[in-house]
Amino acid sequence: MVQTKTNHRKRLPKIIHPQSHHNRYRHVKFLEPLLLFLLHRQPAHGYGLMESLPRCGISREHIKPGVIYKYLRKMEQDDLIRSAWDTNTKKAAKRVYSLTDKGLTDMKYWTRILETKKKFIETLLTIGRNNSRRTKRRTNR
Repeated sequence: MVQTKTNHRKRLPKIIHPQSHHNRYRHVKFLEPLLLFLLHRQPAHGYGLMESLPRCGISREHIKPGVIYKYLRKMEQDDLIRSAWDTNTKKAAKRVYSLTDKGLTDMKYWTRILETKKKFIETLLTIGRNNSRRTKRRTNR
């Protein structure tokens, strides 16, 4: 792992090779917006949110349940979501999470950020594809 130099005013991000063991944690960066998007669709309990991860392209091995609940608690403290106990079931009571107005605002913010990142990634992929085509042409000569 290569680490960039630290500026005295602000810390620069670490550069992590895509195949390093740290790469398995890349989904955690997007866990907050994912939870906001899922809860915008409908209120849910923690286990239900965990069950939604594979449908969102995230393996359950990549994010443990404890991480989900840690994020939910933090998001509730930040007033992005609220929870209430659902006792209307024959099974044990479950804490059901729903989006707050502040959470909806954050979700819209994340949507804009992700759209910008998507455009940047599409540009990078286009450049990468063009470079690989040029490389193939050079090797075929």
